[in-house]
Amino acid sequence: LVAPGTGVLKALVTLGLEDNKIGDAGCATLASAIDNGRLPVVEHTEVDGNPASAEAQAWVDQALRNM
Repeated sequence: LVAPGTGVLKALVTLGLEDNKIGDAGCATLASAIDNGRLPVVEHTEVDGNPASAEAQAWVDQALRNM
């Protein structure tokens, strides 16, 4: 196992999470991870088709724009 934060996702540029069961809390967690630099090379995410509200999905988009 690799400890969290050791850079195992260095090449992850696109994170496709569409059509899952991600809600508002999941979007908030994802946005926080992006904001805190835990996904430093992610340039694009897909969260469409999830039960998260449009506002929560926008949190993820905003976090990417703030990088």
